[in-house]
Amino acid sequence: MVPRMTQSIIEMQKGSASVEPFPIRQSVKGILRRAVQLLKRHRDQHFLEIAEEVAPISMIITTLGPFCTNRLRDSLRESSVIAETA
Repeated sequence: MVPRMTQSIIEMQKGSASVEPFPIRQSVKGILRRAVQLLKRHRDQHFLEIAEEVAPISMIITTLGPFCTNRLRDSLRESSVIAETA
C-alpha cells in the first residue's frame, strides 16, 4: 500500500524520468593523483621503522603534491623548449 501523496509524485515523475548511463571508469589515473600516491607510498616506506608520530599526515602530502607536480611540469616545459631550440 502506497500513500496517496507518494503515488501522485510517482505518477508525475513517470513521464519526465530519464536514465543516464553509468559513467565509465577511466583506467588511467591523473598525474596529480599518481604523484600523491607515490609521495604517500614513499612516506610509508620511509617511516616504516621510525616512530609513526613523526610521519607527515596525508593532508600535508595531498596539499604539497600539486606544488611538486607544477614544478615538474614547468621544468619539463623548459627542457622541451631547450631541446627544440638546440
